[in-house]
Amino acid sequence: MLSSRSLARRLLRGIRPAVLGPLRFAVDAGHLRSALLGQAVDRGGQPLLWVTYPAIEFLRQLDWRGKRVLEWGAGNSTLWWAQQGASVFSVEHSQEWIDTLERSIPTGAQVQLRLARDADAYVELPRSHGPFDLVVIDGESRPRCAEVAVEVVAPSGGILLDNSEQSWAAAGEGFPIIERLHALGWRRVDFHGFAPSVARPHCTSLFFRPETRLFDLATPPYRQPGIVPG
Repeated sequence: MLSSRSLARRLLRGIRPAVLGPLRFAVDAGHLRSALLGQAVDRGGQPLLWVTYPAIEFLRQLDWRGKRVLEWGAGNSTLWWAQQGASVFSVEHSQEWIDTLERSIPTGAQVQLRLARDADAYVELPRSHGPFDLVVIDGESRPRCAEVAVEVVAPSGGILLDNSEQSWAAAGEGFPIIERLHALGWRRVDFHGFAPSVARPHCTSLFFRPETRLFDLATPPYRQPGIVPG
């Protein structure tokens, strides 16, 4: 049985990671700043993908220069992809949001923002603009978008589905997107965790086929210097 002195030492040793761990994550990952601003940004205020942090760190290691990215649902993610050197094609249902984003697009960035207020147009618009190296499903009508994604993604590309822990079925039963892609031979990696300014963890999933080239030239894992000492 531990003595009172040993128990006190163990408690003191545990306080440091118990306090510094969450604080480091909140500050260094930008989660605190994102929560206060209500948008996906890193610790320096630069735009981030609104997916889980593990997915962000994985995608950050890949080489997106010259890659074509389709996303249903524009936002800070559009700016992030552009900063990585990708050519971005975004379908958005809000003209007001498009106007806001256009003011933030970096000079020289290859970004196309397409308005589609009609639900059918929103889903179908990308059909004549492929192929894409990555298709991001993070907007409305996700099961329908997934059907189109399979048709417009390049054979060597991938599909990124956010909130993949949700059913997305009309009746709320089953996982039609996951089941459809698995039936077509797609492989899946899940990235569970918190996302910018979100209080509860969820999951972002990356789907790819055996012939994918997304992982070519991926950098080794790295540790980003933190702001919080200790």
